[in-house]
Amino acid sequence: KMTLARTAAVEYYQQGKYSQAESKLREALAEAQLGFDAKDPHIASAKNNLAEFYRNTQQYDKAEPLYKEALSHLESIYGQQHWLYVAALHNLALMYEARGDLAAARTTMDRVIKLRLAMFGAKHFLYADSLFALAHILRRSGGAANERRGLALM
Repeated sequence: KMTLARTAAVEYYQQGKYSQAESKLREALAEAQLGFDAKDPHIASAKNNLAEFYRNTQQYDKAEPLYKEALSHLESIYGQQHWLYVAALHNLALMYEARGDLAAARTTMDRVIKLRLAMFGAKHFLYADSLFALAHILRRSGGAANERRGLALM
């Protein structure tokens, strides 16, 4: 049921039917919480999906706690050096940037970069993706030094 609700949510979202998409994402989360053990990563995934919806619809106050719950859940299962944890942390950094909290975005993306470098190495595409995201954050932060550092990372 969780997968069906999530699939329907994506279809509604693509059609611009955001209230129906939100409803289906909430349903997917409820189904995950009912159908899986409390420690199962599907629950964190469902929270992250709903948080992403909120980020993409500029409902940042609803997104942030869901991201943090998903991160806490994933950390309790896998620790911080796991790709699912780092992907959720990356999403949180992007939410901070979208909200305009560039200091939090930078701090969070710095953590993502350190973790991805340790996990994957400097030549991995996920590490490069995080560097690009940090460069974007730095350029938006303003100031000549941030601008130069951001351009150098790009």
